[in-house]
Amino acid sequence: MSKAMPMLGKPDASGVEAAMAILREAVQVANLLLQQLSNYVEASTMPGHGS
Repeated sequence: MSKAMPMLGKPDASGVEAAMAILREAVQVANLLLQQLSNYVEASTMPGHGS
């Protein structure tokens, strides 16, 4: 985990602070993936774009 923390912008983080930084990053990525999935579903359910 110590190698991952600088990529999250908190090179000296440890313990709860490190866990919270990881969780914040995970939430951001999850939200992005949810938006992409939503866009895909919306596009695939438009008339003339699917079965």
